[in-house]
This record gives sequence, C-alpha cells and structure tokens, in this order.
Amino acid sequence: MKKLLNKLLRFTDSLIRTCRRARIPCFSCKKSKKTYKQYQHIALLGIMKYTRSTYRTVIELIELMPKVLNVVGLERIPHFTTLQKFLQRFERRFFDRLLSRSIDLFNVGRCMLAIDMTGFSSPYMSRYYSYRTRTWRKKFFYSGAAVDTKNQIVLSERSRVGHGENPLFIPMARAASRQHDIAAIVADRAYDCEWNHMWVSENIGACCVIPLRRRKNQRVHGAHRKKLFKRFNKKLYGRWALVETVFSSVKRRFSPSVQSRKTLTRKREIALVYLCYNLYRHMNIAILGSFLHSWLWRISYPPQCETCNSIVM
Repeated sequence: MKKLLNKLLRFTDSLIRTCRRARIPCFSCKKSKKTYKQYQHIALLGIMKYTRSTYRTVIELIELMPKVLNVVGLERIPHFTTLQKFLQRFERRFFDRLLSRSIDLFNVGRCMLAIDMTGFSSPYMSRYYSYRTRTWRKKFFYSGAAVDTKNQIVLSERSRVGHGENPLFIPMARAASRQHDIAAIVADRAYDCEWNHMWVSENIGACCVIPLRRRKNQRVHGAHRKKLFKRFNKKLYGRWALVETVFSSVKRRFSPSVQSRKTLTRKREIALVYLCYNLYRHMNIAILGSFLHSWLWRISYPPQCETCNSIVM
C-alpha cells in the first residue's frame, strides 16, 4: 500500500490496523445483515471525533472523501443512526482491548501513573440557559484516566455520572497494572484515604504519592498516611501535572463535549476519544521521528554537486 501523507488518512489507517490487531469480530452476531463491518463503524466514529463533527455531519463529510472511503473499504454510505446504534450496542470489553492494543505502539515498560478526573459537557444545552437556571452542574459527564507520565498516553479510563472521584481510583489502577509494571502512582488530595494507600502498597507494590487531606494541626490516621506525612516526595508529586496536560490535549484536539445523550453511550464515546488520542499521539511522534531522521541524515551526508563535488546547501 502506498505511504499515506495526509494525517486524516494515516489516522484512519492506524485505527483500522488497531482493530485488526485487537481481533475485533467483523460482525456483532451470526444474524447480522453483514452490510458493514464493525471496524468500519469504528473508523467512521474515529473520523467523527477527529473532525470534531456530529453523527449527521460526519456522514456528509465522508461522501466528499473518496480516498477515505477507499481506506475504510466502504461501498455504501451508512445512515447516521447506524453509527449511533452501533456505539450503543458495541461491548465495553472491546474498547478496553482496543485501548490496550494502542498502548502496545509505545515503549511503556516500568511506568509512573498519574490519575485524575475531568468533565465533558453536552452541546445540546445553551451555557447561558444553564447558568441562568442554575442547572449547569448536572450537565457535566465526568471521566477519569490513568496516564503514563513518560509517554503521556492513557493506560486506563473509567467514567461516571456523579462527581465523586474516589470510587474510580482502584478500578483505574487495577486495569493499568494488569498489563504494565507500575513503579509509582500520583494523584491529588481528592483520592486521599487509607484504603487507597494500602491497596496500592499491597496489591501493586508501588509507591503511592497523594497529598494528605487534613486541616492544620489535625491528627493523621492510618499507618500509610503517617508514613507519607513524614516523608512526602514533592519532586515525584510534580509529575501529576502531566495528566492535566493530557486532558488539555484531548479536549483541544478532539472535543470538550460528547455528542451522545444516554449514559451508556457517553461512556463508550469517551473511551473512543482516549483511543483516538493514543493513536494520534503515536502518529505525531512517528512524523516527528521521520523528520528528525531525514534532518540528521542531511547533516551527516550533505548532497554534493556531481561536477565539482562541492556541498550543495
């Protein structure tokens, strides 16, 4: 296949290759109509997030992109409700498998986790109306992510409707530790409790650096919290800011809002966003690496004139 130069084409091809490496079934069940394959739906949804469009708009854009249709392998254009219904029935375990296959593109090794939560808004309500009616707090959908501070990629993610952050700490740490060796976990003071410190120490064997949530002159309870109070590594905790960098990159490149309305579909859409972010970051690193390689090659072996053998600048 000819090398793709357009970023959208390279992103789509990378997403399809990830689906094949994850061994996503071509069809959802035996009684499927077999009109479209599941990786084709995932590719169209990834293009929707890449172009920051909606379900309706992405179908209109795809009709004007014959090269993208050739990469995806589509002969017919699906209806926009087909994408929405596919995202609603696509199983969550396949998203976890896709996310793990996207992490394999990086050299993770022994890593440090930074855990935090962020909120995604809904574009279906006016911000001014939400502010005037005092209902803006109910319209945010919260998502947590465990980020590798070295490569700045998402290793695991969980979402929920409420604002509580503490219940998602252990599920995200457990999902990330199943495939990778965790050296340390850093998080903000919202995750401070003795149970989190004890679970990380006993189950993962990693160092847990979380600032204590206490008032001035208040007594510290718990063996792990007392140990952390005596020796708190500020330099290690400074790596926590990288999770905010990842959230900023995700929202600036893709979208700070979710197009779905149901809670189940929103969770899967956010999982798709993190998958697209990992692939997009790998694509940019590959482009930068090829540019640096050509630049270093030009410096090491500059072109020469054939007649006088002088260096051509």
